[in-house]
Amino acid sequence: MEIDRDNFNDILASIAPRLALRVDNKLVEDGSKVNVELHFKHMDDFSPINIIDQVEPLRKLFEARKRLRDLLAKLDGNDELDALLQDVVANTEGLKEIKAAIGGE
Repeated sequence: MEIDRDNFNDILASIAPRLALRVDNKLVEDGSKVNVELHFKHMDDFSPINIIDQVEPLRKLFEARKRLRDLLAKLDGNDELDALLQDVVANTEGLKEIKAAIGGE
């Protein structure tokens, strides 16, 4: 079978290689391990973002980071929202309500 750039993704999908590892959990320094299983069906699956999408703890962290980046963008030039968030952070009860609303602890 000849492999070239036109059929590489089709052949990769038919082979469906995967990588299964147990790695140190670097997100929390408690000595725990994380099971990681990566599947590759397209050349794009090797990109960092697509690898993050396949590892649940990394995906959750990346989603939280995107939400924070979006919040920072909304705060830029919005003094009213900035003041409101400062009040909420200063108010412990308000912080607990926000955590409960977004599914936190």
